[in-house]
Amino acid sequence: MPLWVLPLALLFAQYREGCPDPHSPPAQPVVGLLVLPLQAFPLQVRQTPDPKASARSLRHCQQFVWHEITEEEPPALAVLDQRGSWYRIQLAAGSGWVQVQILHKFTPIEELIRDGSHLRAGWQARLSATPGASPTIRLPQTYPDSHTYIQILDRQRHNGFTWLRVQVYSQDDPYEPETRRNHAQGWVPIEATWFFSRD
Repeated sequence: MPLWVLPLALLFAQYREGCPDPHSPPAQPVVGLLVLPLQAFPLQVRQTPDPKASARSLRHCQQFVWHEITEEEPPALAVLDQRGSWYRIQLAAGSGWVQVQILHKFTPIEELIRDGSHLRAGWQARLSATPGASPTIRLPQTYPDSHTYIQILDRQRHNGFTWLRVQVYSQDDPYEPETRRNHAQGWVPIEATWFFSRD
């Protein structure tokens, strides 16, 4: 964790006083999460990744959608697209582009999704037999429950997107392997998954 992030959590807690708790998972598929220092605010948000485009100056925490990476770190912004130093972030109303030229932390979605993550609500019905194929592998009617996770068996790029071969399973007690029950195995795009920020 960068040293400048350590004191930022307390400052963000003060900055975000009275604002909603961080959302998880994001409403739209993301390419990563972005942590910015407080001096980056107000953010100059543009409709296109062009410094000459007209900008809105956004400052209040309720204008943004926050996400938690870990309990110790400050909340992050959901990044929907990235082009060099430009990031398209999710906002409370729509999205917009910001150019980041100061110290910041961007974590790609590939680094966030790991064993023990879970499927997003909209992807809980079926898995695909191969990357890019239509989902045909059904999950049992008993899925999901509050203790359902994925184990990542493989990762592949298909048409520019990351796909994961996952084993979907339930485990009543994470410290008791004998409580594990495997449900199904197949492929999902990485945006079909999300991670637990708190174990």
